[in-house]
Amino acid sequence: MLERAWIDADGSVFERISTQQAPGESDAHFEATRYVMLEGTRIFAATLARDDYFHGKGAILVAVGASHYFGEESLIDRLRRAGYTVTPPQHPAIVSSR
Repeated sequence: MLERAWIDADGSVFERISTQQAPGESDAHFEATRYVMLEGTRIFAATLARDDYFHGKGAILVAVGASHYFGEESLIDRLRRAGYTVTPPQHPAIVSSR
């Protein structure tokens, strides 16, 4: 499913997988995973904003797992609120056709 989503550049599949409880996944595991994802993202973005770490240093690359790109309080949303200009990754087929 993920491979097909990548080939089709279908971010909605990645978002669904990273923000919804998987069939058979326990409530405790789902809640723990969501907490770690949301809290880790919050801490990372808050640290960047507090320390003004990247402002004025030109283009940078921040690489994180796909789950950080989606859902409420995604890393992209948090970095934008902190004043960063964010250009999310583009699908390879789109980039190579330019």
